[in-house]
Amino acid sequence: MKPTLEYSAYRYFTENKHFAWDFVDSFVAEILINEIVPDVLIEALTTDTQMPKKKTYDKKSRHWKSDNYRGSAGSHSVSLLDELIIEVLRDLSAHVLRRMVRDFVDDHLVRAALHDCIDEMLTSIIQTELSSMIDELNSETKHDRLLDSLIKSVIDKEMKDAVISVLTECDDQLSELHKNQITVTANKHVVDMFILEHLLDMIGTHEPLIFGKDTMQCLLDSIVLDVLLRDQGNIQQVQQNTFENYPAMLFHQNTVSKVALEVMLTELHMILTEDMEDICEYERDIEFG
Repeated sequence: MKPTLEYSAYRYFTENKHFAWDFVDSFVAEILINEIVPDVLIEALTTDTQMPKKKTYDKKSRHWKSDNYRGSAGSHSVSLLDELIIEVLRDLSAHVLRRMVRDFVDDHLVRAALHDCIDEMLTSIIQTELSSMIDELNSETKHDRLLDSLIKSVIDKEMKDAVISVLTECDDQLSELHKNQITVTANKHVVDMFILEHLLDMIGTHEPLIFGKDTMQCLLDSIVLDVLLRDQGNIQQVQQNTFENYPAMLFHQNTVSKVALEVMLTELHMILTEDMEDICEYERDIEFG
């Protein structure tokens, strides 16, 4: 008997399982993509199918078949047997395909449910950890900002105090230097100032300076006069430099002002003291008088 096309396909499917699974996978994928649900898939998911029952033939049909087989041509019996085999193979193939599709769909649904469960678990874990990490980062950021503000205020205050201290120290050193320079210059020329003042007093009294004296005395007077005139020029130059130098002039003015103010206050205190004593004495005289 010559094998039919369905029988050949059935044998190929049963012998090549890898090809059969690939075919079923592509078939189900195409059905899922195109949203086509055939009757075979619905029946596989809803009902439990059983193997097709074998058809029974009674003795009468067998006897009739035997008589008919004897009376008919050989080609008619072969055709009937082929149709019977084809029907049995078709039912068997449908059952096998239905079972394979059902197993594949069940496996696919289990995998999808497992993936969904894992995704939900991972999402919940990530959300929990992410929220805790965000809270921790926010707290660390707040602490860092607080520390930065405190450190900045302390650093600014320390820098300000250091700058003020350095500037004050520099001002004190500069004032001390100017005071020392003025003191040295004043000590150097104080004697010359007294000599010059004495010479001016002598000129004012019209006493003979050069004329009417001997040669040595005239030479000595000329030398003294030359020294005094030179010192007077130096003193005037120093005074001019002092007035042109603002820090020195300011220091000189402050010093002179303090001394003058102290003298004036002292004199005023003495005058007030004398006046108060006079008033007290006058009141006592009136009281006992």
